[in-house]
Amino acid sequence: MCYPLQTTRNLVNFPGTWPELQSGIHRCLARRFPYGVLYFMNQNEILILAVMNLHRSPDYWKSRMQ
Repeated sequence: MCYPLQTTRNLVNFPGTWPELQSGIHRCLARRFPYGVLYFMNQNEILILAVMNLHRSPDYWKSRMQ
């Protein structure tokens, strides 16, 4: 199975499992690749903010919050 696909399935099936990086923003880590999926949850949906390379500057995604 493709690991990014499994990561998104885990995110949808268990959205509250991963820790918050910032208020309401969670990060789900991919199993084999140096990537994390940043997402926001509300009552009925999950909004993916970024799929980030963990070797890149860790705060580059914050500019997407505006």
